[in-house]
Amino acid sequence: MHIHGIIPPVATPMQANEDLDLPRLKSFIDELIAAGVHGIFVLGTNSEFYAVDEREKQEVIATAVAHVNKRVPVFAGTGAESTRETVRLTKMAQREGADGVSIITPYSSVRRSRKSSTTTAASPRTPRCRSCCTTTPEPVAA
Repeated sequence: MHIHGIIPPVATPMQANEDLDLPRLKSFIDELIAAGVHGIFVLGTNSEFYAVDEREKQEVIATAVAHVNKRVPVFAGTGAESTRETVRLTKMAQREGADGVSIITPYSSVRRSRKSSTTTAASPRTPRCRSCCTTTPEPVAA
């Protein structure tokens, strides 16, 4: 996979009751692809990743991957406060078919693990970016 061009973060739309609004997510994705983007990035730092639970993250990734249907690559934000959670989310994104992940460093924890979540993840086959602004994938350490 060649990562290039514009890969915007997609807002995670919510209903008034704070449930996911997956039909609107699909609409956002279609508008972005119609505008000519080169990839889709769900659950980034400005995509409400902190406000949804793990089941909802899986729904967002699965919905995006299925709806995009290989029109462009799908990247998923899998960064979390702990390395353990980051690894779990990265493996889930890989199972759901994400083309790559973006992993932020732990952002508010007092105690940090020995390995940073930016250097540890699920599989050497899952490309990742060091931040949402980087477009160079690197294999992930097993």
